[in-house]
Amino acid sequence: MYINIDEIKNNKNEIVIDYNDKISFENELYPVQAKLHFKICDNIMQIEGNVKGNTKLICNRCLKENDYRFSYKINELYALDSLLDKYPDEYEIKDGNFVNDLNGEKEFNVDDFLYQIITINLPNNYVCDINCIENDENIKKYFKNSDIDPRMEIFKEIIVKEKE
Repeated sequence: MYINIDEIKNNKNEIVIDYNDKISFENELYPVQAKLHFKICDNIMQIEGNVKGNTKLICNRCLKENDYRFSYKINELYALDSLLDKYPDEYEIKDGNFVNDLNGEKEFNVDDFLYQIITINLPNNYVCDINCIENDENIKKYFKNSDIDPRMEIFKEIIVKEKE
């Protein structure tokens, strides 16, 4: 889905879009819903809203594929024309505030924008359950069984009492 920048300018510099489509992750399509508010002030386009949906992630511990539901807030800035003569595609104007450069493009790709927002916010180390290895006998066979040091047996007898 593309949005024409001139269409936003002609609509009092604001437009709200309800996005309900599928986006491809790892060659599979997943449903994504988003509500995006585009606003243009001078040479800057601000995009606010939220995006939610689900995808499949592989657990880093048990290597099983699981459904993962996500919901993210969006607040991004884009420069319609270059702010400086030479700088990268993304420019930090203040601590934590970045501006992406559209380099004079007249159309904005919403699908690509949402794909980037979702991909950046997905967890790097996804674990399906805190006890996922303990519940899977197939994974346990890959761990070494070490003999317990007899000097450490004393610690098994220690009882920890909770403070009252």
